[in-house]
Amino acid sequence: MSQTTSVEQKISASAQRSLSTSIRRKAGHIFATCAMGAWIMLAAVPVLVVLIELV
Repeated sequence: MSQTTSVEQKISASAQRSLSTSIRRKAGHIFATCAMGAWIMLAAVPVLVVLIELV
């Protein structure tokens, strides 16, 4: 019986780790997406300002 409990604990710990890893990967992906968007905005704003000044 103690072996079954030990196996269940290991499975539970593994599930917790994979959930934590999944959340960290998702957060990293969101952060990277926002960072790319910030670079695009940083590049686009001066172009838009020049185009607006020309009109």
